[in-house]
This record gives sequence, C-alpha cells and structure tokens, in this order.
Amino acid sequence: MAIEKEVYVLSLIEHKSEIDYDVAMQLFRYMSVIWQDYKATQNKKHKGVSASADFRYPLIIPIVYYEGKKEWTAGLHLKDRIDFSEEMIEYIPDFTYQVVSLNKYTNEELSKKHDEMSLVMLINKIQSSEDTKEFQKVSETMVDSIYVNAPDEIKEIYKKILWSLLMKMKVPSENARELMGGIGGRGMGYLFENMEEIDIGAQKRNTAREKQRAEAERQRADEEKQRADEEKQRADEEKQRADEEKQRADEEKQRADEEKQLKIEAEERANALEEEVQRLRKLLKSQEQK
Repeated sequence: MAIEKEVYVLSLIEHKSEIDYDVAMQLFRYMSVIWQDYKATQNKKHKGVSASADFRYPLIIPIVYYEGKKEWTAGLHLKDRIDFSEEMIEYIPDFTYQVVSLNKYTNEELSKKHDEMSLVMLINKIQSSEDTKEFQKVSETMVDSIYVNAPDEIKEIYKKILWSLLMKMKVPSENARELMGGIGGRGMGYLFENMEEIDIGAQKRNTAREKQRAEAERQRADEEKQRADEEKQRADEEKQRADEEKQRADEEKQRADEEKQLKIEAEERANALEEEVQRLRKLLKSQEQK
C-alpha cells in the first residue's frame, strides 16, 4: 500500500549588491532557522514526529541573487569559511550555493525564460533612465502574462520590488502610490503606460544632483573669494603698518637731523661768541698798554 507523503523543496534566495565573503555562513544560519521552524510546525501537527527514524527535513536550495557589477569571487562552499576543512572534512557540514548574477543576462535572454524570476531580474536591472528605455523594449504582453498568472504572494513581491525601484529613482511618493495602485488593478501593462514617471524621476534626480554640484562649486568659490579677501585685507594691514613704521622712522630721522642742525648752530654761535670775547680782550689789553 502506497503511503502519501508531503515533499518540500525550498529555495532560499539572498540578495546581494556587493561581494560578501561570509554569505555561506549567513545562508547556513537561515537554513537552520527554516529547519527549526519546519520541525516545530511538524511537531504541532504530529507530536514528537521529529524524533522518529524516518523524519526528514526539507531540501533547501540556497541561491545568491547578485546585482553587483564585479565578478563574484566569494567561495561557493560553507567549508571555505572553516579552518582545516580539507583535513577534517568528515566533521564539517557543507553545502554549495548557486550565484545568479543579474548583469550576466541581457533583457532579451531574460525575456525568453518567461518565468517569475526573470521578471524580477528584468525589473531589478532598471538602474538609470537608459535602463528604463531598455525595459520598455521588452514585450509588454509577456511581462503582463507573467504577472497575471503569478500567485498573489509573488505579486506582492513584485509590488515591493517596484516600490523600491520607484523610491530609488526618486519618483514622488504620491505618483508612486498612484502607479502601484494602477498595477494592482490593471496589471503590469499599466507600468509600461506610465514609464515616463520613472524617467521624470530620474531626470529630477539628475537635475537635483547637478544643482547640488553647482551649489557646492558656488560655495567653494565663495569660500575661496572670502579667503582671498581676507589675505588681501591682511596684506593691506601689513602694508599700512609698514607705512606707519616708515613714517615714524622718517619723523625720527627728521627730528634727529633737526637736533643735529640745532647743535651745529649752537656750536657755531658759541665759537663766534668765543672769538668775539677774545677780540675784545685783545682790544682791552692794547688800550691798557697805551
């Protein structure tokens, strides 16, 4: 008699925008939590079932979804993060994770896959106004078909990704909410009809960046001018002090010259007086002799 048994295969997807050399250990922690939750859930359904010999934990396939532009160089095995892993391999838990590099796929390649993950990757590839234009070349019918046929929980994931995209592209919150509401009611086709909202957001962001750079340049120019003005003021003050010192020196020299001249004139008068005294003495003596 065949016994029916539930089979679980779980995909654990971790998003990375930069290389993370400890991601294997991070995935291991996540997997352990998932298995513990699974054990607790099964024990609630069937008390003590996890202690039975035939109890098995579900298979988990770990995947790293990498959006960075550099080549992924982190080790793909958990054992790569553990010392003596080769020598003591039988004592070390290990698994391999898969890396899905977003930038290795073109929009055309992703479109051909026609699945839910490829649509996530297509949306995540939108990083600039140019990417927005490339996304608009993708088949609207294909995108809308994937979205419409996706389970509700997957649609919610799409909405979260789109909201994150709109915020990153600086689309005003009011416009973003209106766009998200339209997608919820009319499907992904509404996104194609309103892609100019994202372009406008990108343009506003670029304009804001240019304005910010111009303001920074103006501020630097003002600071340079202020420093130059302060230097000029200091130079003028130094020149003024030098001029004042020169003027004082000239005045001192003039006073010294005047005093010297007065001294010379006083000496000349004294000499003239002495000569007159001598002349008078001689005259007086001459008269006395007569």
